Amino acid sequence: AFVSENENINKILIAVDGSDQSLQAVRYASLVMPCKHTEIVLFYIGDKFSQLFFDMDRNPLYQSKVPELKRWMADQQMQMANFFKVCSNILIKAGFPKDSVVVKTQTKKLSVSRDISKESYNDYTAVLMGRTGISKLKDMFVKSLATKLVGAISHIPIIVVGGIPSSKKVLMAFDGSHSALKGLINVGLALSHSECEIMMCHLVKAGKNIELQKEQIELDFKKAVEKIIDAGMTESAVQNKILTVYKSLAAGIVGEAVAGDYGTIVIGRRSLVTFIEEAVIGRVSNKVLDTASEMAVWIT
Repeated sequence: AFVSENENINKILIAVDGSDQSLQAVRYASLVMPCKHTEIVLFYIGDKFSQLFFDMDRNPLYQSKVPELKRWMADQQMQMANFFKVCSNILIKAGFPKDSVVVKTQTKKLSVSRDISKESYNDYTAVLMGRTGISKLKDMFVKSLATKLVGAISHIPIIVVGGIPSSKKVLMAFDGSHSALKGLINVGLALSHSECEIMMCHLVKAGKNIELQKEQIELDFKKAVEKIIDAGMTESAVQNKILTVYKSLAAGIVGEAVAGDYGTIVIGRRSLVTFIEEAVIGRVSNKVLDTASEMAVWIT
């Protein structure tokens, strides 16, 4: 049964479009999200065709095409209905109660990214989506929906799923900053009661004297553990380590995730870099998102 109303429920918005990668996003949610404490909203934005049909009906040159387009629309609706059924079955099989899986559809009002961003303000814990959509070629040449949403949504984490992540191990890039602590709390809230394990990883550039920083790092780790336990995670599910980085910070994070068989990377939007570095070379979070193409990346 679903948990009672007085318990904390994580409400996760999964933006779907019927693509294979959005299906993998649903599978990822079924793997890592605590099923008895999570409500999943499958959110689909369709194109608006009513005006198109109205215009075509008025034009004798195109009236013969209307039945064909209506059949195409019916096929699209059937495909999405089947897609929602598959998604719901995946979640229910993983242990999510039927009443915790909700399908929500709407026609496009502003743009897909703006409509998702607007919907995200309705008491969601996080927004989750696949790295690529139906048109992979378009994603290669045009700014992808995932990248747009990372820029548009900052009040809650956005989770971008690439490939088929199968590990419940979570690597969090941590530097003791306010951004990192905020991210840790958000992750703790979303994954509390789950079977995930979190490794807080403090990155230090090669050549720096770690001993001089060690005392502060240990204080940061202690504060972080307290925060994530308060958010709902158990102390046994959280570990920490110091990682020496020899190349770029993004390469160090992704390399550690690959070596440690992590399925998820968590990174703050502005942690690990100064304002000048961010302005000149770009955000580390963007570089991690670009590089970790076979993992889930949480931007907190």
